[in-house]
Amino acid sequence: MKTTLTNFVLIIYTFCLASCTDKDGQTEKEGLTQEENIVHDNSIGFDYLIQEEVFVPIYSEIYTKKREYFFHLTATLSIRNTSKVDTLFVKNVDYYNTNGEFIRSYLKRPVYVKPFGTLEYVIAEKDSLGGSGANFHLVWGSNKPIKPFIQGVMIGIFNQQAFAFTTLGVTISTKE
Repeated sequence: MKTTLTNFVLIIYTFCLASCTDKDGQTEKEGLTQEENIVHDNSIGFDYLIQEEVFVPIYSEIYTKKREYFFHLTATLSIRNTSKVDTLFVKNVDYYNTNGEFIRSYLKRPVYVKPFGTLEYVIAEKDSLGGSGANFHLVWGSNKPIKPFIQGVMIGIFNQQAFAFTTLGVTISTKE
């Protein structure tokens, strides 16, 4: 009898503990904010030996069946520094909608990405301002050759189906 009561209490405790998530069943991640990586010496401006402008397509919604039916997606812009020794600097990260209209800028000042570090920006599923043809435009720089890996990662969950796909950033101009 004592074992049965102990098991019952343990099961109730487990259910109570499992229900300690937000209303969507997701947990929020704590981590570095972009503000912690601000370049504080802005007196020299943004002048690096190597600079690139990059275009990254993002799909904040995709069509299904007909143009009138679509699913909203969560999209993440991921900027990864592939160097194990050199710092990557990001001057701007701007978000545009399907019509090429500016929506918002994510940086007020340049930020840096440590070696093997990652900078991420998330477009929430509920944010439909970008539309099906949304994109990011960013400018990065470094004093030594770096080949950052810049991509968009989209994820959608519908009923009990989930899917994800990626897009790659395309360099649209280079200054060396």
